Amino acid sequence: MIYLDNAATTFPKPLSVTRRVLRCLTHECGNPGRGSHKMALRAAEAVHCCRETAASFFGAPGAENVILTLNTTYALNMALKSILSPGDHVLAGNMEHNSVLRPLNALCERDGVTADFFDVRGSADDVLAELARKIRPETRVLVCAHVPNIANTEIPVSEIGAFCRERGITFVLDAAQSAGHRPIDMGEMNIDVLCAPGHKGLYGIQGCGLMVLGENCPAGRTLVEGGSGSASLEAGMPGEIPEHFEAGTLPTPAAAGLDAGMRWVRSVGIE
Repeated sequence: MIYLDNAATTFPKPLSVTRRVLRCLTHECGNPGRGSHKMALRAAEAVHCCRETAASFFGAPGAENVILTLNTTYALNMALKSILSPGDHVLAGNMEHNSVLRPLNALCERDGVTADFFDVRGSADDVLAELARKIRPETRVLVCAHVPNIANTEIPVSEIGAFCRERGITFVLDAAQSAGHRPIDMGEMNIDVLCAPGHKGLYGIQGCGLMVLGENCPAGRTLVEGGSGSASLEAGMPGEIPEHFEAGTLPTPAAAGLDAGMRWVRSVGIE
């Protein structure tokens, strides 16, 4: 078979990934954070190792800043809906995936958020000049795809990140097509929220994505609520991240596979 659909999901996976998933399923697949027996502790360790690897891979402040999600779409929904409130304004690139467009449309229709689009093509100076024209006092978030899945375009992430940081705008980067294929350092690029898939350029299995918070990004509103394994007597979700955003049982085998996938990419080199 000749497989050319890697923008949707990578195949085949490295052997180290499939072996790691199998090991988790056979020896470590307790419920992380829900018990003190050996399998639960091994599962919690597997999840924590994934967080640590992701934090190192993307230059995040720490493992606790890595939130596990189902996929990039879920991470983008979580990021946008946790930050934006009625009356807020958001800027988005003009080559965005539905994973950005549809959450923004829902926020505009239901929650009184307003949105404008900027052209991501052209030089960094061109992009920054257009951003300067379209920014408003109520602009709260800028969201855009690092690399679109339909065109040979790469946005000037570092320049946009610096623009947002100087103005107190939260910069959300959709790394669905760039994570594992382009170097990303959240600190150096001033990225506040990074949303990435586990199953594409990081070579994990399906069912796992990441929302990684930068140093200056506080925990916003929750998208889902439920069991967290801590503070069980409280009616609300725990205030600490990552538990604040993670409701219910985590995808432990996918997290273990993602950990192995990121380690494999790092060993081979992004280039």
